[in-house]
Amino acid sequence: AVRSAWRALNYDGESEAFGGEQVGSIVFMDAYPVQAGLEGYILYPDVLTPHYSREGRDVFDETEACPVPVVYLTVAPGVVFRFQVAVRKEKTVDLGKLLKSVLYAFKMGLGAKTSAGYGVFQAKHDAFKVLVAGGVKK
Repeated sequence: AVRSAWRALNYDGESEAFGGEQVGSIVFMDAYPVQAGLEGYILYPDVLTPHYSREGRDVFDETEACPVPVVYLTVAPGVVFRFQVAVRKEKTVDLGKLLKSVLYAFKMGLGAKTSAGYGVFQAKHDAFKVLVAGGVKK
């Protein structure tokens, strides 16, 4: 998603930043929840109700429609995640471009069903830290 954002923002140096034939400069760690969301949950049920499918075929006549609710797990609204990104010691990357690409990817959404609002993140701007050799720079 961040690579696509980098590309959408028309930044150069994509293969150096993300890798191509060689390893890229940027390392993405797993994101993980650090604060529960709605009603204190991290996972929360949601319902999808397909209306125009019956026994595996499409239904075009309203009188034949047979809605069947499907319950599935989602990430609860309001869950706070920690994302960590690093730049390899021997490599360099424009941190401004990287930050803008990450924020753009958050806005566009990560994962599936982004057009339905899933996977969209809002960054807490006061939480950004840049680790440098010998300390932390805010």
